Amino acid sequence: MIGSPIGSVFGTSSNAFSQAFTKPNKPSLTTPSQDKQAECRGLNYYADFSGCGHWRMIWPEILLNGYQHCVVHGTTMMVLDPRHYESLSTVRIQRQASPSQLKFINFMQSLKKANNFNLIYEIDDVLFYEDIPKYNKFRAAFANDEVRESAKTIMESCDEITVTCEYMKQYYASKTDNKNITVIPNFVPRFWMDGFFDENQKSVNYTKSIKKRKKPRVLWSGSGAHFDQTGKSSSDDFGHIIEIIEKTLNKYQWVMFGSYPWKLAPHIRSGKIEFHKWVPIYDYPRKLNSLNANVTIAPLHDNPFNNSKSDLKYIESCALGTPVICQDIETYKNTPYRFSTGDEMVDLIDGVVQSKDIYMKACRRFRVAADKRWLEDNINVYADLYKYKYKDPARKFLSKIDCSI
Repeated sequence: MIGSPIGSVFGTSSNAFSQAFTKPNKPSLTTPSQDKQAECRGLNYYADFSGCGHWRMIWPEILLNGYQHCVVHGTTMMVLDPRHYESLSTVRIQRQASPSQLKFINFMQSLKKANNFNLIYEIDDVLFYEDIPKYNKFRAAFANDEVRESAKTIMESCDEITVTCEYMKQYYASKTDNKNITVIPNFVPRFWMDGFFDENQKSVNYTKSIKKRKKPRVLWSGSGAHFDQTGKSSSDDFGHIIEIIEKTLNKYQWVMFGSYPWKLAPHIRSGKIEFHKWVPIYDYPRKLNSLNANVTIAPLHDNPFNNSKSDLKYIESCALGTPVICQDIETYKNTPYRFSTGDEMVDLIDGVVQSKDIYMKACRRFRVAADKRWLEDNINVYADLYKYKYKDPARKFLSKIDCSI
């Protein structure tokens, strides 16, 4: 989910930081229940309105407000009025890295001293350029020492860093002087991705694609950041499986959703590989479900950037009850079907679809796993984050997170 650190979020002149404001009167406009909710007040600064902005900030914010745990609001613009920070318990900033953003964080430090709020840095990707793969098209936004050092300084100036997995926790602990790092796995909102699993439809799709047409539908979905689109390198997330995909064009109906490697372009043009353009995030589950995939795949090159990733493709597949064949790296170490080579991937696909009984058991197994990862059922984890500071024993839900699920 890595994106540009510059341009979409904080942008203003530095002299604005010194503006003075008059404190207003504070009439009470809340009910008793709202007053209790307002004991925890949070402010989110989103990095974007795409994947990571929603998964890590916007959706938790919506549910914290909806379940009346906290009063949280968010923005992508700098708020310079000091009154805005009064009574806040937590301010979360997401993936801020540029020198101009560092100036704003320095400005917030004085507000933090005056108001005693918790300042948390949220990151769901590796953003130090030495560990961003050269094939990743977003690398250029981070590939200079000034951005790297400002990002590191911002992280170290925060009270806490939140990440998606243990590997990333250890990564940033080794790369920065901030050791207050908390793992919060990605949790999928039930309101977004539940309600699509239909066991009868899975059975029908199996009969149509596999029993009748003898051609399982195998899906990959994702962005172009996974591929070297210049064609100069094969060491990207598909380099090790391109050959086997081309060899199995008649065995499987390959489906690409969102993007595809340039080497597969001729097969896209010929229609041998089915391609679907990306859709807005709120349309994504419906579109994904409509593709009627029998199996999905999650290939990744084995590198620090990918080992730091969240297991999103596994969670999505679980929500839809679709078996997913994952790369055997740290990211997917707890998933049931893992491969290293293209041949191993094909063997696992064949194994899971070899009979309807085996296939339907796999579908049910994945769907049951989704019940551990609904955001609504884990929203208390975020309530702890906004209410209490790092290592506070009152963080009873955060302390019980099971990162193996």
